[in-house]
Amino acid sequence: MNVRWGAIVATTMLVIGAGAAPAGAQVTAEQAADELVADDQPAEQIDEDGLKWKVGPSFSLSFNDNRNVVGQPDGWALNFDVALPLSIGYRAGSHELRASLDTQLAYSRTPAFEDFIKSKDVFAFDADYLFHALEWLGPYVRFALDTTMLHGYDERSGETSWIITRADGTTDAALGRRLQLTDPFQPLTITEMAGAFSRPYKSDGFTIEARAGFGGLHTFADGQLALADDDATSAVEVKTLHSFDQAAVEVGLAMFGAFVENKIVWRVAGDVAIPVVNRPETTDHNLAYYTNVDLSATLSFKLLEWLSLDYAFKVVRRPQLIDEFQIQNNLLLTLSYIWSDENTGVAGE
Repeated sequence: MNVRWGAIVATTMLVIGAGAAPAGAQVTAEQAADELVADDQPAEQIDEDGLKWKVGPSFSLSFNDNRNVVGQPDGWALNFDVALPLSIGYRAGSHELRASLDTQLAYSRTPAFEDFIKSKDVFAFDADYLFHALEWLGPYVRFALDTTMLHGYDERSGETSWIITRADGTTDAALGRRLQLTDPFQPLTITEMAGAFSRPYKSDGFTIEARAGFGGLHTFADGQLALADDDATSAVEVKTLHSFDQAAVEVGLAMFGAFVENKIVWRVAGDVAIPVVNRPETTDHNLAYYTNVDLSATLSFKLLEWLSLDYAFKVVRRPQLIDEFQIQNNLLLTLSYIWSDENTGVAGE
């Protein structure tokens, strides 16, 4: 996957970018264009035999401080984000292997919250093997893992009462400003699928890839908590999650491409997994109700060798875990640098 993550940077970073040229230097239009360094070809588009890899660490930071400013709370605020995305692709004849790992952490501190609060936590691994019986058609195998790395909390600015419904139906009460919801690497979702893929159209600016398969989806979440708040009550309701396993039919569609010498990269993807077997068994709804949905979209603009503007959108539905659409939007101005097989001169022979 060709996705780089980060967090919104302070406006001063733009000033730094604008003033990056040394004083007195005359920068021509050609030199300025050369500074817009293109990304490498995404691992999804391996046309020739060999190895392609990419590592793109990134960091974003914003800070502001208010003292006696009308309409603003006194105090300082700090937001920072670190990310380490990695991707690798390998092609040998009809065999293609591609894998990606996304790790992201973001914390923020405001005058209302004296402690640093985790605002983003991602650990996602995806690996695909494709056999090109034809250049555009063949079988595939997929493995994916999705979780978080650190404890998860519900943070409140004032004293709050939580009512926790346990797995056995009993309830507990908690009072305070912070309630732990999840443990590190929990919940953990593992997906393995096998089927057939098709790439009916391919060009630099637009490629479409579809797949259909069958496999398993496993979520480990016993004892973890999630908000299930009822606005009609003063307390905050919390429910206990449980693990489950599914055998499902998966249908997926991905469209991606790049423009302006790979300085603009985009991707839109969707996966639907319809379970045919649930464990534990569920009788409250039909199988269609328990359909799992994963939607994502990314748009990346490479502004400078070390600066990119990225938009990321993600929707996840796991109705057997939580009966809500989980939606994330991120607009990211990210300081980053990419090492790859091309700019290091190291590639598979």
